[in-house]
Amino acid sequence: MDINQRRKQFWPKKKWKKAVLVTLIALMVVDVPTFAFFEYSVYNETVSPIEVKNSTGTKNALVIYHPGLTGFSHDIAYTFADRLACNGWRVELTTASSKAPSNITQYDLLVFDWPIYDLSPGPTITNYIQRIGDLQGKDTVIVTVGGGINPLNAQDTMKQIIIDANGVVKEAVTIFRGGNFTSKADQAASQIFP
Repeated sequence: MDINQRRKQFWPKKKWKKAVLVTLIALMVVDVPTFAFFEYSVYNETVSPIEVKNSTGTKNALVIYHPGLTGFSHDIAYTFADRLACNGWRVELTTASSKAPSNITQYDLLVFDWPIYDLSPGPTITNYIQRIGDLQGKDTVIVTVGGGINPLNAQDTMKQIIIDANGVVKEAVTIFRGGNFTSKADQAASQIFP
């Protein structure tokens, strides 16, 4: 059997079947690379330097965030860190990566901030927590960032991850896009005093 005969056997004879097959092939050609790029972009570790806010604060906080595809999570993390610093905390701020501090003995508070993708905690954050291992009973704040969709069980899943790692969930906040979203981060951080 030559290649033309094989092609004729594979290729449908009815127009609607041809249309469905062409549509499926086109979707695969476009969607598979797009999906792969999105997954890589969303879950890729971003290494950033550690920024210190209010170096003379009375207690130490570590804010770890995953920037995501937009600046939304970054803005929330910085708003949270700024408010903590204004309330007397010494704050270290960086992205969740293998270069982030893994010795947490000097911190009184941990803050984890990440955007929701795939309706679950971001793997950069969970990988970071796994690298630490034991959260040593540290007070922890979870900041779940959403684009307007309720993250379903992402926050509860993250609470359990924190508890399983011997952390104490002090507060869990969900912040959605729209309106003055940084005011919610500012308000949540305002309630945490050294």
